[in-house]
Amino acid sequence: PRNISDNTGWPKATKESIKEAKEKEPFLKSTEIKSIAIKSQDYPKTWPFNVAEGSLGIHCETGAIFFTTGATTFGLNGWAYNRYIDGKPVSIELGRIQSPALSEEEFSKRRLLLVEKAQTLCSPFRR
Repeated sequence: PRNISDNTGWPKATKESIKEAKEKEPFLKSTEIKSIAIKSQDYPKTWPFNVAEGSLGIHCETGAIFFTTGATTFGLNGWAYNRYIDGKPVSIELGRIQSPALSEEEFSKRRLLLVEKAQTLCSPFRR
């Protein structure tokens, strides 16, 4: 049986499953990532970043979720770590874009809201 986390329908990320996914698909192409533009003004009470806008993306096959701002792409979940998009490494240094007004816990909660939003991009019943 598939190990499902909460009620999202997405596989639960374990150290083993993340390692397996990274080894299988570390190199991704930007054309394989579904993305949308997002702005702080669209999320006035929950925006977690110190930049005003960017692109939220997901690689549906692996579940890897990314936030791109400027020329840098950041991994927002464990599935995105140690990945490359079009040969360029994905950063895991989220502290570079974390709003300084937020605690680590609050940043994590708000980041997870965007992870959930990205997951809807792969759903046939987009919200």
